Amino acid sequence: MMAGETVLTATPYNAVTGNAYAGGNILRLMMTQEVEGYDSRMGWAGFQQWRTIGRTVRKGEKGTSCLTVVIVDRGDGKNGGTRKARGFSVFHYDQTEPLPESAE
Repeated sequence: MMAGETVLTATPYNAVTGNAYAGGNILRLMMTQEVEGYDSRMGWAGFQQWRTIGRTVRKGEKGTSCLTVVIVDRGDGKNGGTRKARGFSVFHYDQTEPLPESAE
Protein backbone atom coordinates (compact mmCIF):
# COMPACT_ATOMS: atom_id res chain seq x y z
CA MET A 1 0.00 0.00 0.00
CA MET A 2 1.27 3.46 -0.88
CA ALA A 3 1.20 6.48 1.43
CA GLY A 4 -2.06 8.38 1.22
CA GLU A 5 -4.12 5.42 -0.03
CA THR A 6 -7.39 4.66 1.69
CA VAL A 7 -8.37 1.12 2.60
CA LEU A 8 -12.07 0.35 2.89
CA THR A 9 -12.67 -2.38 5.42
CA ALA A 10 -16.24 -2.12 6.67
CA THR A 11 -18.91 -3.93 4.68
CA PRO A 12 -21.84 -1.56 4.08
CA TYR A 13 -24.83 -2.39 6.26
CA ASN A 14 -28.37 -1.16 6.87
CA ALA A 15 -28.32 1.21 9.85
CA VAL A 16 -31.86 0.26 10.90
CA THR A 17 -31.89 -3.54 10.47
CA GLY A 18 -28.17 -4.20 10.91
CA ASN A 19 -28.18 -6.45 7.82
CA ALA A 20 -25.16 -6.30 5.52
CA TYR A 21 -25.75 -5.42 1.87
CA ALA A 22 -24.89 -8.14 -0.65
CA GLY A 23 -23.65 -8.65 -4.19
CA GLY A 24 -22.94 -5.67 -6.40
CA ASN A 25 -24.53 -3.36 -3.84
CA ILE A 26 -21.44 -3.80 -1.64
CA LEU A 27 -19.16 -2.48 -4.37
CA ARG A 28 -21.50 0.39 -5.28
CA LEU A 29 -21.89 1.53 -1.67
CA MET A 30 -18.18 1.18 -0.87
CA MET A 31 -17.29 3.21 -3.97
CA THR A 32 -19.79 5.90 -2.99
CA GLN A 33 -18.34 5.99 0.55
CA GLU A 34 -14.87 6.50 -0.90
CA VAL A 35 -15.83 9.16 -3.45
CA GLU A 36 -18.05 11.15 -1.08
CA GLY A 37 -15.81 10.72 1.97
CA TYR A 38 -18.50 9.06 4.10
CA ASP A 39 -17.48 7.36 7.34
CA SER A 40 -17.36 3.64 6.52
CA ARG A 41 -18.35 2.73 10.08
CA MET A 42 -21.77 4.37 9.68
CA GLY A 43 -24.68 2.70 7.92
CA TRP A 44 -27.08 3.19 5.06
CA ALA A 45 -30.90 3.14 4.99
CA GLY A 46 -33.90 4.12 2.91
CA PHE A 47 -35.61 7.49 3.31
CA GLN A 48 -38.49 6.15 5.41
CA GLN A 49 -36.19 3.88 7.44
CA TRP A 50 -34.21 6.89 8.66
CA ARG A 51 -37.42 8.46 9.94
CA THR A 52 -38.15 5.40 12.09
CA ILE A 53 -35.01 6.09 14.12
CA GLY A 54 -35.46 9.86 14.42
CA ARG A 55 -33.41 11.08 11.46
CA THR A 56 -34.27 12.64 8.12
CA VAL A 57 -32.41 12.96 4.85
CA ARG A 58 -31.17 16.51 4.31
CA LYS A 59 -32.84 18.44 1.51
CA GLY A 60 -31.05 18.08 -1.82
CA GLU A 61 -29.22 14.85 -0.96
CA LYS A 62 -29.17 12.18 -3.68
CA GLY A 63 -29.64 8.51 -2.89
CA THR A 64 -27.37 5.71 -4.06
CA SER A 65 -29.13 3.18 -6.30
CA CYS A 66 -29.10 -0.49 -5.35
CA LEU A 67 -30.77 -3.63 -6.68
CA THR A 68 -32.52 -6.55 -5.06
CA VAL A 69 -34.16 -9.64 -6.50
CA VAL A 70 -37.78 -10.30 -5.58
CA ILE A 71 -39.97 -13.30 -6.35
CA VAL A 72 -43.07 -12.03 -8.18
CA ASP A 73 -44.70 -15.39 -8.92
CA ARG A 74 -44.19 -18.46 -6.75
CA GLY A 75 -44.88 -20.71 -9.75
CA ASP A 76 -45.65 -24.37 -9.38
CA GLY A 77 -43.23 -24.88 -6.50
CA LYS A 78 -40.69 -26.78 -8.61
CA ASN A 79 -38.56 -23.96 -9.98
CA GLY A 80 -38.85 -21.38 -7.20
CA GLY A 81 -40.96 -18.92 -9.16
CA THR A 82 -40.27 -15.91 -11.33
CA ARG A 83 -37.63 -13.48 -10.12
CA LYS A 84 -37.46 -9.80 -10.96
CA ALA A 85 -34.87 -7.13 -10.18
CA ARG A 86 -36.16 -4.14 -8.21
CA GLY A 87 -34.25 -0.93 -7.69
CA PHE A 88 -34.21 1.13 -4.52
CA SER A 89 -32.23 4.06 -3.15
CA VAL A 90 -30.40 4.34 0.13
CA PHE A 91 -28.81 7.25 1.94
CA HIS A 92 -25.70 7.24 4.11
CA TYR A 93 -25.82 8.43 7.72
CA ASP A 94 -23.68 11.43 6.73
CA GLN A 95 -26.55 12.58 4.46
CA THR A 96 -29.00 12.76 7.36
CA GLU A 97 -29.75 14.98 10.33
CA PRO A 98 -31.94 14.63 13.43
CA LEU A 99 -35.65 15.14 12.86
CA PRO A 100 -36.71 18.61 14.02
CA GLU A 101 -38.43 18.77 17.40
CA SER A 102 -42.19 19.02 17.03
CA ALA A 103 -43.65 22.32 18.23
CA GLU A 104 -45.92 21.72 21.24
